[in-house]
Amino acid sequence: MERYISEQLEQQIVAFLQQWESGELGQALSWAKVAKASGYTRQALSANRPIRDAFNKAKQALKDPKKKPLDTEKTQNEILLLREENARLAALVLEHEKRFMRWAHNCQSKGINLLDLDKPIGVSFKLVSRTRGLPRG
Repeated sequence: MERYISEQLEQQIVAFLQQWESGELGQALSWAKVAKASGYTRQALSANRPIRDAFNKAKQALKDPKKKPLDTEKTQNEILLLREENARLAALVLEHEKRFMRWAHNCQSKGINLLDLDKPIGVSFKLVSRTRGLPRG
């Protein structure tokens, strides 16, 4: 490793920071990561104005929610999957609505009140025998 950051190395580090700015390398940019990748200390890197400016620009871009990178292929696949799931669930809802209407009609024809169907289930005999008839509370 050279003692000083050369112009060529400076350009490589700035290009590395531009990758961070675009979101390609993630969202958690830190001087420690840049130092580890370059082999220079944080102090040496931050003393170099173009590197410091590129770092600050990348940090600001990562903080801005409007500039989040979009993986268009992945996003399109996700949209397609969500649309398929939405269509499947809409069909399921329609099926359940039809079933409910059948049940409501059959209950009415048998003289069963729909409100009676919504009554909570009572305490089971098994539960009562397990608690030996002791009141809860």
